[in-house]
Amino acid sequence: GVDPARSMIVLNQMDRSAEIAADKISGFLRQEVSIEIPFDLMAFTALNRGSTLITLDPRRVTITRSLLDLVNLVREKFEQVRVEDDTIAESPTKRTGLFGLLGGNS
Repeated sequence: GVDPARSMIVLNQMDRSAEIAADKISGFLRQEVSIEIPFDLMAFTALNRGSTLITLDPRRVTITRSLLDLVNLVREKFEQVRVEDDTIAESPTKRTGLFGLLGGNS
């Protein structure tokens, strides 16, 4: 399975009028939705033109803010997992069997 501490659910192109809401998805997957990126048709225009949303239409702050929030969430999650991995790597491994009983660590 997927470790919820090492993953996040991102709902992309969410339409507020969609029949399936974030809370239903969270309940089904048994994991909280980390972020919702709203649907914005202008995103496709920006992609096709190779432009940013904010330069095409400064009123697109909602989707731009959501995308920046996503970047921050991914960065924070990556840092958290990296710290956990470093902590695990630094902890000594405990030996099992006869050598473990005798107190040997290496």
